[in-house]
Amino acid sequence: MGGGVRAVVAQSWARSGEAGVDPGNIAPIVMDDREVEERWSRHPLYPVLPVLRDLLASATSESAHMLVISDAVGVLMWMEGHHRVVEDTHDMHLVRGADWSERRAGTNALGTAIAVDHPVQIFSAEHYNRVVHPWQCSGAPIHDPATREILGVVDLTGDLRTAHPHTLALVTAAAGMAEV
Repeated sequence: MGGGVRAVVAQSWARSGEAGVDPGNIAPIVMDDREVEERWSRHPLYPVLPVLRDLLASATSESAHMLVISDAVGVLMWMEGHHRVVEDTHDMHLVRGADWSERRAGTNALGTAIAVDHPVQIFSAEHYNRVVHPWQCSGAPIHDPATREILGVVDLTGDLRTAHPHTLALVTAAAGMAEV
């Protein structure tokens, strides 16, 4: 590609720009804790949380990543993981109730996975938002087994220095298990 960006990233950047996303602003928080808790407790992915936790436990604790689960529109419903990652991403609003859809946060694995309806991994400066450049993330949509509609996304986020191509395969497998 001669120094260019991957097509999935270039297309996401275009969508982010068309949506008016400012690459210097952080993702907006659109729900408070009470709203998130109420919505999450009724969400179709809530019952599969134990499966996702079991599959991804070693990645979150040993590999310094954070498990993030969103709803179908990109609002973060659940997160847990390595304490340093959780603490270090708080200021960029990687928190429950924040909207990480492309139209609100720009290019990121979670929002882009929703937009393209397939797993994606985003590294450092591929993120539309400059604040997220020190990070990498891998996200995979989880579909309703009957309707094939997106229910949400499972994502693993970590420091750029912990990036590994197998992380994408791991979240893809986890999403597949959650769909059964």
